[in-house]
Amino acid sequence: MRRRPDTIPGLLVLLVRRRLNVPTVVLTALVLLVAFAVLFALLTGPPTVKIATFNIQDYPKNPTQAAGAVELIGDLDVQVAAVQEITDTDTFDRNVDDYLGDHWNTAYVKQKRPSRRVAVVYNDDELELLDTTTHRDTVIKPGASRATLEAKFRTRYGAEPRTFRLFVVHLAAHDHHREVRRKQIEALKPLVTDAVDDGHDVNVLGDFNTTGVADFYQLQKLVDAANLHWPSLDLPCTVYWDREDLCATSNLDHILSTQPAQSIHVGGACKTVGCDVRAECPTYVEHISDHCPVVTEL
Repeated sequence: MRRRPDTIPGLLVLLVRRRLNVPTVVLTALVLLVAFAVLFALLTGPPTVKIATFNIQDYPKNPTQAAGAVELIGDLDVQVAAVQEITDTDTFDRNVDDYLGDHWNTAYVKQKRPSRRVAVVYNDDELELLDTTTHRDTVIKPGASRATLEAKFRTRYGAEPRTFRLFVVHLAAHDHHREVRRKQIEALKPLVTDAVDDGHDVNVLGDFNTTGVADFYQLQKLVDAANLHWPSLDLPCTVYWDREDLCATSNLDHILSTQPAQSIHVGGACKTVGCDVRAECPTYVEHISDHCPVVTEL
């Protein structure tokens, strides 16, 4: 007597073969192919996403920067970058088309003042922009604080599409606005925690202007409240300070995320020149920005 198969693939082969009279070898191959496809999807899971934040100082402050900063974004090999200080959106969009290609798109925060907008620039071949929201909760002091841009994306690649949300921030600058920054972070807490509670992958990124210990303390409170990871905390620097007698460095730009980072690094001169205090700032500061991009893969 022929032994009856005692595995699920074997039973499937027997059942389909009896009904369709298909050779066993063909059915076995089909079942194994389906099984491997399911196993691959389970093992790979949602695809990773590479994101960046980049404060492009007073864009466009000169023709060299207008093109060079956008070229640098292309060199970062990311799917989306959160950018700050975009004043001339037409020039930025034109250079995105020229240097990144027409498959890259932009979305801007909605605000009355044209200067220093936050925005996202993303690869539309790889990401679908589902929605954007301008949160004015972070406008604590008009003229000194800015609205936050929320952008919701879904990947167009990978076995299992992944949906994630970005909150792009540019907190108030200067020491005398430390209380404004504290209130901005307090305003961010319910926005971010609600998004996390909805079960979404959430990333909060941008120029936080963490110029002192008190700023890092307040940002840690946001991290704790929303149960976020803070991979950028230990970066050596993200910005150059051009002082009268020296060029100092600091860490003002951050990425906070619900998912642990697989990697994180700085780009631009912070990567190629370094973060040591020096007599003069790198020419990068004049030609591109005083800030460097921060890149992570999640």
